[in-house]
Amino acid sequence: MTMTRLPYLSENKAALQVAKELELPVLGWGFENGKDWDPSVTPEMIAKAVLDTVNDGAVGCLHVRENTCKALDIILPELKKRDFCLVTPEELFKQKGITPPVGVPIHNI
Repeated sequence: MTMTRLPYLSENKAALQVAKELELPVLGWGFENGKDWDPSVTPEMIAKAVLDTVNDGAVGCLHVRENTCKALDIILPELKKRDFCLVTPEELFKQKGITPPVGVPIHNI
């Protein structure tokens, strides 16, 4: 394991201290997911939340849910139109020339 994401993105002192001791970068979120985990949220609502808040270097947090997958049909073509590309967190750090800090939440690079 080279990075971690805390359950429910709970950034409490104890969890961050353990991540620091284990020398793990802590991934957060750099854009809104529109509460994509909630089954009552529509794909359009998810897409709007993502597209309204995404930015260069944002670390994403989306869930494997039916409506989230449908929202990707809206999100991905729009991101491509905006000249975004999707990469792993490791690749993002490499592209930006940054060594990931450990034990602190990383939302945008």
